[in-house]
Amino acid sequence: MVAIILLTAFGIQTSQETKRIVSENLENYSRGSYDLLVRPEGARTNIEITLQTVEENYIGDGAGGISISEWESLKEHPEIEIAAPVASLGYFTSNTASISLPAFDYPARFEYRFWTSDGINEYPVSPSHGMYYFQLIDNQYQYAIDTYPDFSKEYNIFDTGLDISFPQSYYLLTAIDTESETLLTGIDFSELHRELTDQEKDNINMFSQFRGNAPVVPILQRENFQIPLSLEVTVERVDLSLNELYKKYGLSNNESIVYQLQFLEEKKRKEFDNDLLALKSLDLETYHIDLSKYQSPFDGQQLSLDQHFNIDLLAQGEGGTLYNDSGKYYTASKIDYALKDKKMYVDIVKEGSPPNYKVVKEAGSSYLNEGKAPFMIWQMGTFTAEEDSNSLTSSPLGIYSTNDVKTLDGTVVTPTVTPGSFIAAPTAGVTSLEAASLIKGDQPIDAIRIKLKNIAAYDDEAQKRIEGLATELSKKGYVVDIVAGSSFTSNNIIVEGIGEVTSPWTTLGVAQLLSGAWNLDTTLSISLFILFGVFWFLCHLGFERNRLDKENDILFYLGWQKRSIRVKNMTEQLILIFISIILSTCVALVLGYGTLAYIVIGSFLLVSVILLTVVFYMNTSQSNRSKSYRFFASIQYYKSLLVPTMLVLLLAACITQLQLSSIYALWDTSTVTTLGTFILNEGLYIRLLIVISTVLLSISVLIKAIQGITLARQDEFEMYHVIGWTEKMIKIHFLKEVLIWSTLSLAFGILLSTIVSILVDMSLVGVMIGAISSSIIYLTIVFVAVNFRKYR
Repeated sequence: MVAIILLTAFGIQTSQETKRIVSENLENYSRGSYDLLVRPEGARTNIEITLQTVEENYIGDGAGGISISEWESLKEHPEIEIAAPVASLGYFTSNTASISLPAFDYPARFEYRFWTSDGINEYPVSPSHGMYYFQLIDNQYQYAIDTYPDFSKEYNIFDTGLDISFPQSYYLLTAIDTESETLLTGIDFSELHRELTDQEKDNINMFSQFRGNAPVVPILQRENFQIPLSLEVTVERVDLSLNELYKKYGLSNNESIVYQLQFLEEKKRKEFDNDLLALKSLDLETYHIDLSKYQSPFDGQQLSLDQHFNIDLLAQGEGGTLYNDSGKYYTASKIDYALKDKKMYVDIVKEGSPPNYKVVKEAGSSYLNEGKAPFMIWQMGTFTAEEDSNSLTSSPLGIYSTNDVKTLDGTVVTPTVTPGSFIAAPTAGVTSLEAASLIKGDQPIDAIRIKLKNIAAYDDEAQKRIEGLATELSKKGYVVDIVAGSSFTSNNIIVEGIGEVTSPWTTLGVAQLLSGAWNLDTTLSISLFILFGVFWFLCHLGFERNRLDKENDILFYLGWQKRSIRVKNMTEQLILIFISIILSTCVALVLGYGTLAYIVIGSFLLVSVILLTVVFYMNTSQSNRSKSYRFFASIQYYKSLLVPTMLVLLLAACITQLQLSSIYALWDTSTVTTLGTFILNEGLYIRLLIVISTVLLSISVLIKAIQGITLARQDEFEMYHVIGWTEKMIKIHFLKEVLIWSTLSLAFGILLSTIVSILVDMSLVGVMIGAISSSIIYLTIVFVAVNFRKYR
């Protein structure tokens, strides 16, 4: 009895302790950098509505919908501490640089092409260009790099001499309010509003002359942000004698060949072109040069290659000319995710190099075509956005995340230099809200991230305040999501042309879901332990009453009154109960049980007295053996002993199945996100202790019940032995009986727990695991208890 009392008290106390640990962890770790995500009506995508998750960079490719005046009004709300707006403007380019090919001491032909990559496949982003290199003339009279286009390839007007221009790369640009964004993120954006230097003013004036005096859009570019770009160069040494070339075409020696060609007749120039095409190759080598780390999103870096094709950085003013064609930009649609069989699919929208997974539209205009530009991007400085170190909660800021998207074999998938990548692109630069209005119109803002005032922990009061403000803003027509209590998750996406990848997303409302799941689990555990304790004691008293039947008959024949016999029996049981309570209290003190355990022990005493009175005042008449039974005679005759045992087994199976089903439900709910996994790891060992306590209680009760039945039937077993049965025969006979009523009890127990599991919306997989496990556990216990007992 001491063990039963201690295990019951431990189980109830541990269940409550688990709830406390979960609540404290949720309060301490559930709140991220902001609480509410406010967006215009219609901003939720279908996949977001279905899965209750958002992409890490959900702001990218937004269409706007909130005006600056709305934001200014919203940030004055008395509940709001920070209201940080953000607007996605599109994919922009800025200063484009060049790279210089090496000057050799022999004539050669260059063929070159730029490539980008998504981490899996490589795609050409420029046509194959070519040029002939003749010589470098560098003396006191002349400096010239003699190169001539290879007209069998495409020609780039920005390529001059050995300088070849990078292809234009497009990067996501977003607009922010620097003050609120700094408060929200801790990032320093002050350089965005700095004064221009005199040199910058001169450069801007120079560029503006050819762009219709376009207004300047100041930006800060992100540091340490690169997109894959590489250069493939093939160098072919050709069989060409410059002296013979000079002689054949009547050119002056040691002067630029290309310069003199313009004075030849057209027929001679065509002959010259044909001669170049007919040149034999003496040697050929191909080089692959990774340029990714040398280029910033909006500020080109001039480079050069030495004769071994090593990269050198050139100082400002060296190399080819920077050009700025930033008035043309692109917008892109949201990714159209399709959900099939619990997996997301992304199809190619437009084939290309690289392919587009979004609908990409050209916007703005190029000064090269129009002679003017709607605006001009100018880089003011840089900012650094560090990855969030909090791996438990996720408050997706919508524009900064560079968390890896990976294939199943761990290969990192990257965005490409074009706007159509399936990866939700992080921002490569930020600008002001005023610039957003210039580019995007009167309602440029895609989202406002809101943090409430005076919230220290994500407790019940904080949840009510956050939910209250969310409801208020929803009534004004905004789409409002509660981001507090959200956490990271990984979604598997099957991408056409790439394969299956895992991508980081954010699951909304995780804290509320976890809190509900653990609260339900705690309520079930405590209720079941209380119920089991009551049933165990009820069965214990039933066994004791039946055990005393013979002794009571003897006392009655000796002249004792029934009332006196009952008082004697109850007094003995009360003494045992009090001794057990005292011993249990002492052991609980030694083991350091909490206050709740002593409350449970005290309650056990009160309930025991009530149950003792009820059981010993019940009618104790017993069937006599003269009555015949057609089926299961022994089971029907000893039903007064078997019914309590069957009830205990039924309840044990029910409790164990519910416990295991609940643990599976917690695992299934929690492991989807990092916060849930952390909470599960913190509380799982306690939860397993509760299951172990339940099983130990059940073992104790079942062994005691079977022992009571065998003692009550000792005369019957002895009679079987007298008429010639061996102990093995007796054991098999008894085991068959036990298997009948135990299987029946288990079946009803599992049916009952299954109904309860379905009512509380537990997973059917968890129900099956619980049913199979509890059946195996208790059938094994019953078999061992029967098989290893002596029957003589």
